Amino acid sequence: MGTYRPLYNIRIEHEYFDGNICRAMQCRISPSGQALCHRRGLLFRQTGTNEWTILYDDAGAGVDTLSDVLALELVMADPAFVLYTQWNGFQPSSAYRLELPVGQETLEATGAIVEQSAKRQIGKGFCTVLLRLTEEVFSSAKAGTPETACLQFHVPEYRWEYLFVSRGGEKFSPEKLRLEECGGKLTFGRIWQGSAAYRFPRKDSPAETVRVPAPPDIRHRRRQPPQTGVAAQCGTAQAGRFPEQSPGVTPAVMLFLDCNPLHITRLLNH
Repeated sequence: MGTYRPLYNIRIEHEYFDGNICRAMQCRISPSGQALCHRRGLLFRQTGTNEWTILYDDAGAGVDTLSDVLALELVMADPAFVLYTQWNGFQPSSAYRLELPVGQETLEATGAIVEQSAKRQIGKGFCTVLLRLTEEVFSSAKAGTPETACLQFHVPEYRWEYLFVSRGGEKFSPEKLRLEECGGKLTFGRIWQGSAAYRFPRKDSPAETVRVPAPPDIRHRRRQPPQTGVAAQCGTAQAGRFPEQSPGVTPAVMLFLDCNPLHITRLLNH
């Protein structure tokens, strides 16, 4: 027996997570892939939180570069994955397929992963990865530069609009209200008065679109007097509640008793 060396690497990245290290998806070998590894003397190992490697025995017979296809599976470890991932048209019950290699290291995951006509079978991952062990793949590995496929997922873009409407007709001065994000990751500009509401713009422009990797922890409070201001956490908009006629718009309503406004959150999918 010789030394096991990397043959091919797979990495999954996602903007939602710190450092783009995706913790919501796993890669595993399929039963047919295990059989092929046994015949060819290959090993499949997880080398990092979001990284996996196929290894080969440099003293072994190698692989059949004309016909060997290693089958792997991608599994969603977090049921909420689709909520923070930009993936138009994704169908949870469908089976998907990804064919490797594709001639480049970095892949837009939602474009490279293709939906199949068949439904996903119980107990299987949502996506079957078919890795063709070609002559190019094997030659690169023997040269010490194994190929890598890096799947990149992105978070969706949203535009948020917060409307504060007086429950009892009370007038609020914009100078006495402010909107804060408790984690310090978002900042809000000035508040201006509308005909029936006080609007809290995100950043410096009400029309600006920003990426929100995680639901923001928003609190509102009266600016004056500070010693009696009571903070109340605002809920985030929930898709599917109170649908409107306008496409991509979903409002959610919450009542705040400490300062008597009716809080209407509108999430506009950009």
